[in-house]
Amino acid sequence: MKKNNILERIVTTIRAGRLKQRSRFHFILQTLLLALVVVAASAAVVFIIGWVRLWLHRSGVWFLPGFGLRGWQLFIGSFPWVTVIVIGALVIAVEVLLRRYGVVYRRPLLYSLGAVVCLLIVAGVMLDVRRLDTRVADFDMPGTVFRRGEGPVIIGQVIGLPDDRIVLQDAAGRTLIIVNKREVPFFSDDVVVGDMVVVGGFVRDRDNTLDAFGIRPVRRELLYLPRPPAFPGADTPDR
Repeated sequence: MKKNNILERIVTTIRAGRLKQRSRFHFILQTLLLALVVVAASAAVVFIIGWVRLWLHRSGVWFLPGFGLRGWQLFIGSFPWVTVIVIGALVIAVEVLLRRYGVVYRRPLLYSLGAVVCLLIVAGVMLDVRRLDTRVADFDMPGTVFRRGEGPVIIGQVIGLPDDRIVLQDAAGRTLIIVNKREVPFFSDDVVVGDMVVVGGFVRDRDNTLDAFGIRPVRRELLYLPRPPAFPGADTPDR
């Protein structure tokens, strides 16, 4: 009985002209457009994740948590949360489109969304973005406390160790000085001339000294340095 009522309503709607028939080409085109949008949004998410990973390493922000509670606080303040919001919006858009496309139809939202997120994160982490133009990663992210060349983290190469001081050269060619390395809470005695180091701290513009709260040597490959190298001797092997 119910089936007959539904059929009668459909026939009545068609006769009244309120239901329009669409060609097979229309549905094929709609499916192709949805698939293209899903692919484009997914590619954008993968690229942004890879780009953020490159920026975190090349800026030195990635290494801030190694400098204790203050390092964690500055890491949170320096993290590019704006890009996380953009990624979240794109992931939700992909999930909505996949549901409409029918790929995740009738599957629990939490499962399908989790699968999409995991897949895109893995793809973004595996993406090798180090070959990109250096300008892609060498700028200040919006909405963070990080300012390149000012702090809260500086990347440099040790060019001198006079007395209790550490003399660095940064990517811009500036000479920066840490006045008393023994007073730095997180300091490694393994630092020698020629090492690449990550320094947690801020630059004093008036005399180019560093108010440092942490210093650690770091392998050059972890910094994702551009080609040509941004520092003199940056292609020499680590000790």
